[in-house]
Amino acid sequence: MQFSNSFIAKTKTDKTFLVFISVFALPLVLTLILIFFKLNTLRNQIPLFYSQIWGETQLGSRLYIFLPIVGSFIFGFLYFVLAHNFYSTYKVIVYLLVGSAILVSLLSAITIFNIVRIIS
Repeated sequence: MQFSNSFIAKTKTDKTFLVFISVFALPLVLTLILIFFKLNTLRNQIPLFYSQIWGETQLGSRLYIFLPIVGSFIFGFLYFVLAHNFYSTYKVIVYLLVGSAILVSLLSAITIFNIVRIIS
C-alpha cells in the first residue's frame, strides 16, 4: 500500500503522467470488453502465433487470446514500477517508459482486434 500511495501522491501534480496512465489502460479495457463479448463465438483454434509457419502451427486455443493482454499488463506494470523509481530524478526516462507501455498496450489491442476480425 505504501508504494501505491507514494506513487499516486507524486503523480497527482503531473497531469501528463495521469493522461499517460489513462491512455495505457484504455486499449486494455476495450480489448477485454471485446473478448468477453466475442469469446463464445470464437472458434476453438485461433491464429495466434504469426511467427510460426502458416498452417496448424499458428493455431492456438481460444483462451490464448488473453496472452497479449496479460503480457501488455505485465510490461506496463514493470514500466510503471521503474517509472516510480526514476520519477523524482529522470522525468525523461519516466516518459519514455510510460510511452513504451502505451505502445505495447496499443499493439496488443491491435493484434487482438485483427485476430477477432479475421475469424469472425
